Amino acid sequence: MKSIERFTTALNLGVPDRVPMLDYIDEKVIIGMAKILGIDSTDSATATRKGDESFEYLDTYCRVIEAQDHDATWLGYSTGLKRVRDDWGVDKYGRGFMLSENGIPAVMQGGITCMDDLKGYNMADRVSWEDFERTAYVIDKIGHDKAHVLSMNGPFQEAWLVRGGMDKLMMDYNTNPELAHAVSREVVEFNKRVIDFCAEIGMTVVSFDGDMAGNTTTLMSLDHFHEFILPYKQEMCNYVHEKGMQVFKHCDGVVWPILDVFVESGFDGFHPVQPQCMDIGATKQHLKGKMAVVGNIDCLDLLVFGTPDEVEQSVYETIQIAAPEGGYILSSSNSLHPGCKPENAIRMFEAARKYGHYDDIPDKMAPQDPPPQIIGQDKKPRKSRHRRRTKV
Repeated sequence: MKSIERFTTALNLGVPDRVPMLDYIDEKVIIGMAKILGIDSTDSATATRKGDESFEYLDTYCRVIEAQDHDATWLGYSTGLKRVRDDWGVDKYGRGFMLSENGIPAVMQGGITCMDDLKGYNMADRVSWEDFERTAYVIDKIGHDKAHVLSMNGPFQEAWLVRGGMDKLMMDYNTNPELAHAVSREVVEFNKRVIDFCAEIGMTVVSFDGDMAGNTTTLMSLDHFHEFILPYKQEMCNYVHEKGMQVFKHCDGVVWPILDVFVESGFDGFHPVQPQCMDIGATKQHLKGKMAVVGNIDCLDLLVFGTPDEVEQSVYETIQIAAPEGGYILSSSNSLHPGCKPENAIRMFEAARKYGHYDDIPDKMAPQDPPPQIIGQDKKPRKSRHRRRTKV
């Protein structure tokens, strides 16, 4: 099978020749992986445009993807974020972000504070080809034998970014529902424009990002979820499918209260099944035949503090539990963020190729414990087997 066939087969709940694999990989980890793999990233400038460092990194990224035979690329798009001082940046949608060397920018200032701000705001009209230039570069270089995944904020996360923080949007749910719905409509039209560009440049899959759960349950009430979030998610899933692409939902935390709603919304897959919060066996059993499962290799502790041998053992165990009967894609439990060891990332993918052939995987899933109660659950999140030594 070609990588794209393997990947889409799994998202369609089928059984490919081997377990597909991908991950969203930080630049620091990519450079570290390249060094270990013997990929000289210093000569990548010859294949880049105008000596742009971002394209030099992308060339190295493509070479790592090809060297390890990943089944998909996974990148984002630009919002025009520009640094105006060392710790502050502003994007083309008028949002202000606190910047740091590690971690994603933290929104501190929104583009919309009241209904009047929506007049003429029109995020969709600000989307441009330049926002996708880096992603298009990767697709052109890698080709279409692999799947290409675009990471984008789902309607919930994009809405609270526009409002300048999750706290502001959640207050709107209670005190200004008209504004909450108006902002959500604005970002849905923006999301649709982004998806239009995705289809044009040849993307295969869309990942809707945005955590809606913590370590015990959802961040919002189920009433608020159904009123302010669910309708827009359903609309976006339908739109992605109309454009001929597939879509999976990223959400960390304990997602049991809304997992079936993700299925009803039309998502093809669920990522990342955070092991501190959700059991991979119970999740796969629950979703079998309904939605693909993506992820679960622990990036909070194991990929940060563990050894390559421990990573290999975890990959083997996860494949034996989650891969039978198809519908599973291997990745980390969130992303290969700057704290992950490059050698552990490499071993994760090597182990996926070593143990992921379906000739070596049981035909049927072993019996699994039922999931915890959805409301008022007594079961505590499962602890990681590695002690967390520092903040990541």
